[in-house]
Amino acid sequence: MVLESESVEGSSSLKLNYDFTSMVDGDQAIAFVNFGEDGLELPGEPTALNLSVFGDEKNHWLRTRVIDADGNMHKIDFAEKVNWTGWKEVTARIPSEIKYPIKLQNIYIAEIYDDMKDSGSIYLDDLKLLYPEKTNGDNEIEKSKYEDKYKAVPETYNNKLEFIDEKMYLDDSQETYENNQRNLIYYELMIEDGSILGSIEDIKELSLENNKKIVINMDNPIENLNQNEYNGFVKLMEQAFGNDSEVIVVHKGETSNILYENGFRYIEYEDELTLYINEGNFYYKIN
Repeated sequence: MVLESESVEGSSSLKLNYDFTSMVDGDQAIAFVNFGEDGLELPGEPTALNLSVFGDEKNHWLRTRVIDADGNMHKIDFAEKVNWTGWKEVTARIPSEIKYPIKLQNIYIAEIYDDMKDSGSIYLDDLKLLYPEKTNGDNEIEKSKYEDKYKAVPETYNNKLEFIDEKMYLDDSQETYENNQRNLIYYELMIEDGSILGSIEDIKELSLENNKKIVINMDNPIENLNQNEYNGFVKLMEQAFGNDSEVIVVHKGETSNILYENGFRYIEYEDELTLYINEGNFYYKIN
C-alpha cells in the first residue's frame, strides 16, 4: 500500500497493489487494507459505507468486513466485480439485523477462481459512513461535512412531484401521474418475497433510456430484495446512469433515509416527500 496523489477528496488516495499470479486450485487470493489489530469502531449506527474506487477493470471482488457488538464478523460487498476503470463510488450496505456498535476490520480485494490470476492496482479514497437522516435522543450523529446540495427547494423548477399516500402527483394536480411527460418516466414497483421478477421487463427498459428523469416508487424497502436481485437492480440503474439518465428510488417507510448507489439515489421518507426538477437535476424535500 502506498499513498498516491491521484484522488477525489483531499490530496491523496490509498493505492492497493495485489499479486494473484501464484494462485493454485483451491486458493483464495486476498489483498487487505486493515484498520488496526482490533478494527476501527464506527460511531453511532451507520447503515452503509460509501467508498470511491479507481478500478482496473480486472473483475476481482471488492468487499469489507465489519465486526458487530457480539464479535461476529460480517462480510459485505462493495462490488462483485471491479469491472470499471477510473473513479466510481460504491456502497456496502450494513445488514439491518446487525448489533451495534460495530467495527470496520478491513477492506479487501479478492479472487476465488484460479483462472483469474493476475496482478494489478486499485485506488481507494473518500470513505464515508451513511446514517439515517433521523436518529433518537443520545444517538444523534453529528452531521457530515458533506452536505447534499440537492436537499433543497430550488428558487425555480420545471416540475414538482409530490408523494401522497404512496402515489405520485405532478405539479399540484389532483390526478396520479401517468407517463405522459417525455423527459420523466415513473414506475411503481412491487416487491414480493424478496423479488421483483414480475416487473423485471419494465426495469430492463429503463436501463436503455437516454437522458431521462426516472422515478421508481417501491412498496417495500429496497433492502427487502434478495441479494442477487438487488445486485441486478443496481446494475440496471448503473446502465441508465451511464446513458445520462438520473434515477430516484423512493419508499414510504418508518423513518427518513438517504442512500447513494452507483447510478441512483434511494430516499425513504416517513411522512411526505417532494421532488423538484430544475435544470436537469432532482432536488428533494422531506417533511
